[in-house]
Amino acid sequence: MADNIGGDGNIIVYSSKNDTLEQIDKFIAGGNSRWDKFESSGLQALSKRKIRWIDLDSNFLFITIIVYIAAISQAMAIMTFWIDNMRFEIGLRKALGHTNFQIGKLVYGEIFTITLIAYIISIIIQLIINIFIKSVLGVLITLRFENLTLGMVVIVITSLTTSIYPIIKSFEVQPTEAMKL
Repeated sequence: MADNIGGDGNIIVYSSKNDTLEQIDKFIAGGNSRWDKFESSGLQALSKRKIRWIDLDSNFLFITIIVYIAAISQAMAIMTFWIDNMRFEIGLRKALGHTNFQIGKLVYGEIFTITLIAYIISIIIQLIINIFIKSVLGVLITLRFENLTLGMVVIVITSLTTSIYPIIKSFEVQPTEAMKL
C-alpha cells in the first residue's frame, strides 16, 4: 500500500538519545531500498546542516547566567541587610569570645541552609508540575541524578558566592557595638 503513495512530504526526526543523524541515515537507506522514486536530498541537506538550536541554547545559557548573577547580587544585598540587623548578636558573640572564623561559619551555615531549603522546594515544585504535565499532556519529565548533583554543586557555589560579602561585613562588627544597642 505504501508503494502507491506519491507526492512531497516533510519528515522531522528527533531522538532524545542524541543519535538523530544516525536515524536520518537509516531512514534514507531504508527509503532508497523500499521505494523506487524515493528522493532524500532534503533529508541529506538537513543532516549535514548545522542546527540552529545551538544558537538558541547559547542564548538561553546567556540569559540564565544573567538572571543567576542578578539573583546572587540581590541575595547579597538581602544578606548584607540581615547582617546589619544582626550587629547586636554578632557583637555579643564576639564579646563572648567567638572568632571571626566562627562568625563566618555561622553566616555561611545559615545562607547554605536557606539555599538548600530553596533547592528542596524547587524539586518539590518540579515534581508537582511534572504530575500536572503528565496528566494533561501525557509527557513525563524525569529527574536525573546528574541534574540533582549539578543542583547541589550550584547550591554550594551560590552559598559561597552569596556569603562572601556578608561574612566580610560581619568581620567589621566590633564587640563594643553590642554595648551601644
